[in-house]
Amino acid sequence: MINIQLYGKDFDVKFDDVKNYDNLKEIISDSFSIDLSNYKFQYYDNVEKDKNDENNENHNQKEIVDDEKSYKKFCKNNDKKKKSFLYVINPSFEESILEKCNFTIPTFSKNIESNNIFHEINESIEKIKDIFLNSNHFIYNQIKKYTKTITSDTLKVNYDNIKQIKNIKKKIYCNYCDEEITSTFYFKCPECLDFLICKLCEYRFQNKNHHKHDLLYIKNGNENNTNLKKGKEKEKKKITLNEIKKIINKEAESLRYDDDYKVEFSLNNKVINIDFNDKEEDYEIRISIQNLGKKKINSQLRFQRYNPNQNWYKELTNCLLFENAVYRIPDIEKKEKKDYYFKINIKNKTPGKYFAIFCLKRNTYYVKGSLLALEININLRPDDYL
Repeated sequence: MINIQLYGKDFDVKFDDVKNYDNLKEIISDSFSIDLSNYKFQYYDNVEKDKNDENNENHNQKEIVDDEKSYKKFCKNNDKKKKSFLYVINPSFEESILEKCNFTIPTFSKNIESNNIFHEINESIEKIKDIFLNSNHFIYNQIKKYTKTITSDTLKVNYDNIKQIKNIKKKIYCNYCDEEITSTFYFKCPECLDFLICKLCEYRFQNKNHHKHDLLYIKNGNENNTNLKKGKEKEKKKITLNEIKKIINKEAESLRYDDDYKVEFSLNNKVINIDFNDKEEDYEIRISIQNLGKKKINSQLRFQRYNPNQNWYKELTNCLLFENAVYRIPDIEKKEKKDYYFKINIKNKTPGKYFAIFCLKRNTYYVKGSLLALEININLRPDDYL
């Protein structure tokens, strides 16, 4: 197996799948979508030193693959049963980095009689450390910037022309980046009425199994001309967690409460980020519940979804998780505080922004202080995008 690396990007190819050097160039060019005229292929060969050398040890020797003969040498010198590494480099880019990292190494006095010899050595070591850290930080940022440029070229996206429509009557938002879609075309699912994503997100995640249906590339404003599933599409509302908190706090004033019960919820973060996994089934959350009421909290109380019969809540239906969630609460004495663990089901959920709104209830009565709103972001993380 050959692992081919281009700075922050890489892929694997089997030795047997590469016919010759020209075929190797085609595979690399197609995989990275780059013009190879400014690039070289490099690997490190483990070479044994001269036997007459006192320090007879193996060392890594830099080798270049630039024709059929050197490619055969690369194949010969590497075990096909193990992973071999081939690096695609841009010499001019790397030389520019080395030029900017040309620091002078500090020196110290070699006078063994000097009383300050240890002080001078320590000062020099600290200077060398600073030089290393500064160089490393600079090189990392330069490679990160260069890799992002390669990725942008690969996507072939003209960022200056993304915003093309100035007068769109109906505002639509991408399910992934949550930004308003202002381009002429975007991607939409023919089965899921409210699933749509912008061009940039589709380009970024085209190799990810992020949706269960094939997407259609449709024109903004001409959706009726495409083969979409019939049904009433709900316009996606862009709403924030703070807006939801304000709404439920206002509604809390008119709810029916059991005066014997009062709690305080606390958790590390009310905005939860989860990496997308098409095999994910549930995600565990821990909250702390402190009993501030007159009675002991027991199994008569239920931790469940907040489900008001209000328009704002109905409009959020497609963005809500855990519709059937009902969990038992542990026994908590007065003034006692306990951690409570529960799992939320995110199976088959596509990436995007979701909300979960919970509360504590005893029969039809609410418990004071128990309304809890969470934002859950299921995020796609592309391997080749910085």
